Amino acid sequence: MKQPCPVCKHAVLKSIYDNGQYEIWQCVSCKYAFLVNPPSQPELEKIYNQAYFLQFQRPYVQKDAQKKFNFVKKIARLESQTQLLDFGCGIGDFLKIAKNYGLTPFGFEFSSYAADFVRRCHQISVISSTKLAPNLFPPHSFDIITCFDVLEHIPNFEQVLDLFRLWLAPQGSIFLTTPNIESLEAKILRSKWYGFSKIPQHVNYFSPASLNLVLKHNRLVAHEIKPWGFVRDFEFILQNLLKSEKNVWRDKLLDVIRFLGINRVNVYLPLVDMMVVAGKTLVRKKANVQFDS
Repeated sequence: MKQPCPVCKHAVLKSIYDNGQYEIWQCVSCKYAFLVNPPSQPELEKIYNQAYFLQFQRPYVQKDAQKKFNFVKKIARLESQTQLLDFGCGIGDFLKIAKNYGLTPFGFEFSSYAADFVRRCHQISVISSTKLAPNLFPPHSFDIITCFDVLEHIPNFEQVLDLFRLWLAPQGSIFLTTPNIESLEAKILRSKWYGFSKIPQHVNYFSPASLNLVLKHNRLVAHEIKPWGFVRDFEFILQNLLKSEKNVWRDKLLDVIRFLGINRVNVYLPLVDMMVVAGKTLVRKKANVQFDS
């Protein structure tokens, strides 16, 4: 592949996934990977339709949002005047928690349907646009910017981080989660990794090293990078993490947990993702990076 890595400009890329329709190339240096043939705008509109957002109206999604908020609360100084932007806010579970805690929340969402849902159901201000621009929000206006499970969906991620720097207050913090393509389970499972099940929605796959580089390109610095996961119920886990064309044992287990009434019990799985805390200024001498190999 002659195209250099979009992140570190290294000349050597290799194919790591190809299902006949979509292919992923990875840089051999920084380990950033990307979808070679991402969906077109009409295809994206079909993917991110109303049904896409309705699937997130589940109790485990709300508990997942609460876990993320608890982490933000642990790291950041939250006060009643704290201004928070949730970028890619979806149907607003995280924003609702922030509002109930007493913060001043704002949202940005590409989907007009999801943005309308947040305004109508949670009475929270959300800007919706398919195009990014500096004047969407005033400069330096947010103490906290969150971007959970979003960066992997956006081809122009450099522009997003550049805008975060513009909108972030001088001592503000950015919290983001995204799949870690260098996680232990990704290395073990390879093409069967759960992160690849989100093709073609996911067009970027970051490693801690490549994400550090992207932040530096946009004059941001990672204060902490740590393993992260997600809250899901047992039915979701069996249907998605044990997915295969023919899995008799999975189907039998599904019947058992449904019979026992535990199929909707929520559990936290410390898999797939990484949590990144970043800002404009280095408040620690060295980033706290917690990862296997």
